[in-house]
Order: sequence, then structure tokens, then C-alpha cells
Amino acid sequence: MKQIFSDYGIEIYDSKGHFYLTYDKGELVVNITTIEISKSDAEKAQLSAEDAYQVILKHQNNAKGNSQ
Repeated sequence: MKQIFSDYGIEIYDSKGHFYLTYDKGELVVNITTIEISKSDAEKAQLSAEDAYQVILKHQNNAKGNSQ
């Protein structure tokens, strides 16, 4: 996987045309979570912190990471 973006508390990776957004959804402890997103959502998430947050909300039910 190649990291293509890192800011606003997120990282976006491209793996052979599949895009993944990684973020920390933990409150008191780190809980790194990864979600698969579309190319258009990857582009949107890079625009601003608010856009990144909207992409996370859209895909949060498909998150893979540590469960609590």
C-alpha cells in the first residue's frame, strides 16, 4: 500500500486502485481503524477536516479495526 495523504488526523492509502482511510476512533486509548473508500471519497477527504469527517461518517459502519 502506498500512502497518498496524511493530515487532519487521517491517512489515505492506495493499494492497486483500492483506497483505504485510516484514523484513530479511540477516546481514551488508541483504536486505529481502517475503512475502504471510493476514489472520489479519497479525493474529498483530502479537501478539509470537515470533508474528511463526512467521509468517515459515511463509511464508519464498514470499519475494520479494534472492536470495543
